Amino acid sequence: VVSATSTANDSTSSKTATATCPAGMLAIGGHRTNNADGQPIAIVQSREEFDGDISRWVVRAVEVNPPGVAGNWSLTAFANCVG
Repeated sequence: VVSATSTANDSTSSKTATATCPAGMLAIGGHRTNNADGQPIAIVQSREEFDGDISRWVVRAVEVNPPGVAGNWSLTAFANCVG
């Protein structure tokens, strides 16, 4: 099972996307995509997070300054879930 979640498509310079697995399943891996079209962003976190019985994949990205991203962009996190 793959779960995916996207952030808003806006000009916020730091974004966090979290893909949550269905109940009873664990995130064993994950990845991300963005629509910054090659503009300067850095992935600063991409990891599994477990809280009680909820497993998720968390991705955080920031614009690299200068020059940052000209315009809007979004970040999508994917979790590979098994159970």
